[in-house]
Amino acid sequence: LMEDRFPLINRDGFVRNMEKLYLEAVDKKGEPDVLYAHFSCWAGFAGAVLSQKYKIPLVTIEHFGGLLENNVKKSIISGVSYTRKNSKQFIAVSENLRQSIKRLDRKNTEEIRVIPNMVDSCFLYSPRNNKENINILSIGNLNKGKDFSTLIKAFCVAFSKEEKVCLRIGGGGPEEASLKALIEENERVEQITLLGRLTRAQTMEEY
Repeated sequence: LMEDRFPLINRDGFVRNMEKLYLEAVDKKGEPDVLYAHFSCWAGFAGAVLSQKYKIPLVTIEHFGGLLENNVKKSIISGVSYTRKNSKQFIAVSENLRQSIKRLDRKNTEEIRVIPNMVDSCFLYSPRNNKENINILSIGNLNKGKDFSTLIKAFCVAFSKEEKVCLRIGGGGPEEASLKALIEENERVEQITLLGRLTRAQTMEEY
């Protein structure tokens, strides 16, 4: 992957593309009051560059769970540090993530606020149906950081093949093939289903 082999080239290319999109948006809709970024690398970094260049305040909400790991790449730490320094508000989605960012980026003293992820109001509450079968649902990117392999192994320990319990996993990613093999190795193809990538509508339906 280019991100792994040439992170700075990938970063700078992303910034150039974001600036093109920004200028197109300004041309069509006018100058914004605020820029918003969902991750520091590289949306937040690009937002920070544009914020400095065009004097538009940036708000960044950091979601990246990889920042909780022990061996975070220097390019990622540098990107988070630059984004944090140049954000009007820098927000983490959990206290653990906030503390991890402070540990990785000690030279910055800018405040990090915590605002947990919220559930969109389009996800309406429905009472649980009293069915014999129990369905467990987990949705996320199928990468090593999400560690779905541990979830599958735990499911196999917690429930026998005879129990009427199903695990449904939504999402795609580089670990999909290995997870499929793990399910087959544990002979749980009848109980554990990989749903693939889901649209918002499909996600709502599954929940």
